[in-house]
Amino acid sequence: MARCGSRSVASLFLLLIGAHCAWGQGTSPAPLPPPLESLSKSAAEAAKRSGAPGAAPKSTSASRRSPTRTLSATVVRVGLAENTLLLREIGTGTEFAALLDADSRLVRRNGSAALSAFTAGETVMARLLLRPSLAPKADATVRDLWDESSYAAEQQIRTKISVGKIVANTASALEVRLAPGGELVHFRVSAKTRFLKEAHDVTAASFPVGAVVAIKPRSLPTGGIMAAIVGESEDAVNWAHRDTLITWQGSIVSVDPVAQQITLKREDGATRIVSLSSLTQIRKNRRDIRPAGLQAGDYVRLHLVKGVTTQGFRAADQVSVTVEKPEKADSGQ
Repeated sequence: MARCGSRSVASLFLLLIGAHCAWGQGTSPAPLPPPLESLSKSAAEAAKRSGAPGAAPKSTSASRRSPTRTLSATVVRVGLAENTLLLREIGTGTEFAALLDADSRLVRRNGSAALSAFTAGETVMARLLLRPSLAPKADATVRDLWDESSYAAEQQIRTKISVGKIVANTASALEVRLAPGGELVHFRVSAKTRFLKEAHDVTAASFPVGAVVAIKPRSLPTGGIMAAIVGESEDAVNWAHRDTLITWQGSIVSVDPVAQQITLKREDGATRIVSLSSLTQIRKNRRDIRPAGLQAGDYVRLHLVKGVTTQGFRAADQVSVTVEKPEKADSGQ
């Protein structure tokens, strides 16, 4: 046997003798040291957790995503040959040299436009993707560019229920021509989009090209507009939106103390059944009362438990009877 092998055997023999002596004395033997490769792996994992040098840098979406900025600006120069714009931000005077690419969206008079439709000296709204890596050629790329009136109209579309006719219906989008202005709006569609007909959930196929629809929008951080709720009328969409909120107001139509339910006519005109329970706090004239103390005609404010239903009806944990109906109810849009 080679000398190095003899030394290894001898070392192991001495280690076993030491362990035997320790057990004989009623003590536990010292643990064997872990293999070197285990130590290296543990150190590497600790380094990753502590952020020590040598650890792989954590990758975050924030570090990968370039910042965007929406600003009001004056067009200083239009470079048709270079497909560029020089913009001066109103208020700060900061200038941005911006490139246009295949993803740039230009809107004028509520419709798609070419770069040549914009002229030096006019005021525009621009959403820029800031890209320092383009320096010195440019500071950003144009994501969206609007004339002022088109931007104002689009902000309305982003926040209010829109009504119009479907021009195109695909798996990922709805093209809708709005009434009465005739603007063509692109709404993105996803698995989260809710389609409703006669108060029942349906599929997108229930709204073919030419159908009149009302759409509750949701503005996307990327600049697009999502169709959150699609229905047959503005009232239907508004009711469906209000159904998801945690506060309702309205007049009691009827009370069923046995079933512990009330029928409520909300201030938006929708009639809904609401479930109560022994845990529901009901206040009237500054006193706690039982469900039997509620009466038809009482104007109430309900706080609903998010995500909880009883027999298919929203459940309330608080009911407050007000002295009188508010002069103007919130539309909830």
